[in-house]
Amino acid sequence: MISVIVWFGNNKLTFQRVNKKYRTFSEPEDLLFVELPSIPYVQNFFQDFNFTCEKLKQFVKKYFSKKIVKENVLCVVPCDTTANEKKIICESFESIFAKNITIVTYNGLLVDSIESRMCISASQRSVTISYFINATEIDKVHLNIATVSKEEIIFSIRQIESKFQLQGTPIFYFNLPPNLKIGTEITDGGLIANIRNILTNKN
Repeated sequence: MISVIVWFGNNKLTFQRVNKKYRTFSEPEDLLFVELPSIPYVQNFFQDFNFTCEKLKQFVKKYFSKKIVKENVLCVVPCDTTANEKKIICESFESIFAKNITIVTYNGLLVDSIESRMCISASQRSVTISYFINATEIDKVHLNIATVSKEEIIFSIRQIESKFQLQGTPIFYFNLPPNLKIGTEITDGGLIANIRNILTNKN
């Protein structure tokens, strides 16, 4: 049973504690990264795995060592977080004796009640378009955040729809720049409500 949620955003972590029946979430507590890049890492920085892992371990130990010992932790990460970055996150929380670490992406939490849907979110590295059926991510496309246009996003959505013979699939987005918004926006509050429903249904 999840007792702590750690949200990985651009240049900060947000920490929340959850009660046993998921009825209440503590007020979000933002923790700014100090001498540490955000998750996902800028490609040019992510060259020394051991160095980066150690820096995140130091950060996690500083802010969380007395908060989540033997706790079940849910880490919410951007959709383009790599396998190595996820490994760094798990090792960092394991180093302070967190009990279980589960990693999910923002797109996987945008909507919990619509069977077939497109979910879109942005990080400092890319815009990610995911096609979900229920809780399973069926397909995914990453587009460079520095060069992507709204037309390119729409084209990628149409490509996925064509691939799976879809039409008029509901689209939901989170944290997109104003010029790239398409579909129905999910706010921070909506994300919390969705994750509460997902956790409640799983337990």
